[in-house]
Amino acid sequence: MENAVVIKYIGDYEKSIEQEYAFLDNKYGKGGWDYGIVSLINKDEKVYDKMDLHIKATGKTMDFYFDITEPYAELSNMFKEK
Repeated sequence: MENAVVIKYIGDYEKSIEQEYAFLDNKYGKGGWDYGIVSLINKDEKVYDKMDLHIKATGKTMDFYFDITEPYAELSNMFKEK
């Protein structure tokens, strides 16, 4: 998780999380990857999305981590306000 890609809050939780897919499209090509299970991990005061990622070109499967601490905090705050 120390190499997790940091996702920033950009004013909307869903648009923030869409950055994950945009990053993967840029790195592996649009349609060049897919994923299975996505897990939410809380560790050391940070929140991560862990994706079981499959790269189609190589057939390789790997765990890929995104640090979603900032957008997750905003989402949590939205629920606290209501």
